[in-house]
Amino acid sequence: AEYQLKPINHAGTQKLLPGFIKAAKQFAAFSAATTGAAIRSLTPQPVISHDDTKEAPQHPSPPDISAPPVGIIQAKKPQQLSYVESLTAKHATNQESVFICAPTIRDCKQLADTLTAYDPVVLHSSLTQSEQRARWNQIITENESVIVGTPPFLSVPAPNLKQIIVYNESDPAYTMNRRPYLDKARFGRYLAKTLRIDCTVTDTVLPTETLWACENGDLTEAFPPDFRRTEKKTTELVDMNEHQSESASGVQVFSPQAVTLIRSADKRDSHLFLFVARRGRRPFTICNDCGDILRCGQCRLPLVLKETKADDRVFVCHTCGNKKDSDTRCDNCNSWRLKPLGIGVDFVADILSEHTEDTPVFKVDADSQDPASQIQQFYDGDSGILIGTKSGITSLTKEVDSSIVVTADALLAIPDLNISHELFNLLTTLRDKTKNEFVIQTRNTNTDIFSAALTGDIRQFYETEISQRKQFDYPPFSYLIKLTIPEDKTKDDLTDKLNQRFADYSPQTYPARNQPNQTNMLLRVDRSDWVDYGLLKKLRDLPLAVGINAHPRSLL
Repeated sequence: AEYQLKPINHAGTQKLLPGFIKAAKQFAAFSAATTGAAIRSLTPQPVISHDDTKEAPQHPSPPDISAPPVGIIQAKKPQQLSYVESLTAKHATNQESVFICAPTIRDCKQLADTLTAYDPVVLHSSLTQSEQRARWNQIITENESVIVGTPPFLSVPAPNLKQIIVYNESDPAYTMNRRPYLDKARFGRYLAKTLRIDCTVTDTVLPTETLWACENGDLTEAFPPDFRRTEKKTTELVDMNEHQSESASGVQVFSPQAVTLIRSADKRDSHLFLFVARRGRRPFTICNDCGDILRCGQCRLPLVLKETKADDRVFVCHTCGNKKDSDTRCDNCNSWRLKPLGIGVDFVADILSEHTEDTPVFKVDADSQDPASQIQQFYDGDSGILIGTKSGITSLTKEVDSSIVVTADALLAIPDLNISHELFNLLTTLRDKTKNEFVIQTRNTNTDIFSAALTGDIRQFYETEISQRKQFDYPPFSYLIKLTIPEDKTKDDLTDKLNQRFADYSPQTYPARNQPNQTNMLLRVDRSDWVDYGLLKKLRDLPLAVGINAHPRSLL
């Protein structure tokens, strides 16, 4: 024989509950992934694979009843936290465990600060491996009632678990951008259904599919959702097409309305926030000779012009980290005539210096080394200006006096099914954190997102969004599955075979946006037909080289 059978000398302990494994299997089917891949993605491997981790205790079988419907919470951030605390208090009083699932480590820390009265156990990947195991074992042995953690720690076998809360449900951090492409926020629902316990999802603006499911009776209201902000603010939508640039850069960054707020920040002892959609100095660069975009050689995304600590400029890929010197040439025609375009936070900071004198200026984005310190200094001063991307908005711990959305149009160009919701949620969050003036600059004044964000009208945004999705038969009215076919000598033949295999699902093929040598194939499945186990088997039988992304955020 080419191999030998060897005896098993040691059987490992069972560290996961049967209910978790069952939920992972069902969730894997929904996500068109294998059960093994789902479990690996939904568990903290340093904990599961270590001998010091305690065995999962014996739990009674779930009661022979239907699982409670998932509840929703839609409210301003302080009210969300108040509702979460209320649910926590109800279960803690009865010595029942609650797991609050957060998308990021920052959210875990914020929730832990809110729930200090309940002495929560906090679990996330920035803890050392020994700390993760110690806290995991503590939950098992001491019947800890309140747990705050990122999605992989939903696997902890908490005794007497009665409630799962999925916080900030629409946060993109829940979604994996590589195989098996899981939306981990959704797994909380599967686990709660399997264990037949309560599940509640929260957000400032809940995902369109979640609100639709609630309106159709599939979900229920844990607390009355807030669809309209009623606070009085001075708001304005500024059409930047009406303002021509007079600067050497040729870019009009600030409207007259914005300049007035900036110059008055110091005089009024006020705190002003400037939102900029992109990191770096210039988000993309084109060749003036051939029109090609300067891209990363590895992942084909546009390179971003940034400034280093030594005041040098360099092109950086924010996806893989690849760098190119600023004196690089065009990859297509070798021309040196490259022109940086777009507006990033570093560029806005330079332009801002023309309009400020003594007002301290701070910056927070995903590259910031110590954002908490920058935020604290900003609030501690009598006045100040904070420039930030999405990270800046989520880092704000208190209200600011005024806010200006300097650039947001670039986000609308992202080929993401949820980008409209993501932008609206971001703008609504910023509006909630602004006391007085809220100004949005745009060249797309006809976009409903901006008018709804100015007035705080979540209902208007939802009705527009759900109407468009119904028109194009997008989720929640169907489910989409994207296949990615790699470039090789058999690509055309494989594409033909896949078209035949999935002919019943109206396959559409088109080039991948950032990988022109790859081909995407989109399948559309009737909502009532998924999970279709016949289709699922066909998908799982595909060659490993073919990427499978069920329920993709991006179609291109």
